[in-house]
Amino acid sequence: MKYTVVRYAACRGTIPRRKKKFASILCIPERFFDVIYSKELCELEKCKEKFYDYYGETGILKMRKLASKQIKN
Repeated sequence: MKYTVVRYAACRGTIPRRKKKFASILCIPERFFDVIYSKELCELEKCKEKFYDYYGETGILKMRKLASKQIKN
């Protein structure tokens, strides 16, 4: 996914057609893109664990390297 897409989402919100894709990549429910309450932070923590379990440390490091390359370009 291009950095510009993520940057647009961070600034203006996630467009509906991308929510499903982002949600599956990030291992979070789609509804979190619209609103998340402090009482749901435990659920978000579980999503984080699922994300780390799925991608592992190696996969996450690759994502970070790729993101940093895209930022520099």
